[in-house]
Amino acid sequence: MIGFKDLYSAWEDQIYSTINDLKIDDDTSRDGAAVQVEAIQTEYLELAPKILCLQLNRLQYKDAEAIKHRHKVEMEKTIMLDRFML
Repeated sequence: MIGFKDLYSAWEDQIYSTINDLKIDDDTSRDGAAVQVEAIQTEYLELAPKILCLQLNRLQYKDAEAIKHRHKVEMEKTIMLDRFML
């Protein structure tokens, strides 16, 4: 959760991945070369799990040295999953 103010913003950042210059070979270009596009990958939950395990990243690397963050992370008793569901 380094760089995020709460669980929801950190989680939301993790469900979206951008792939720049993804090559698609589907004959859509005039010269027959592969087309490069930007792709967005998302990962949503289909069913709410009975037990939810979260892994917090507390390591940050700076100049090839690992820095362990020990700041307090508060977890709410109820976590609303609706924004992360299909």
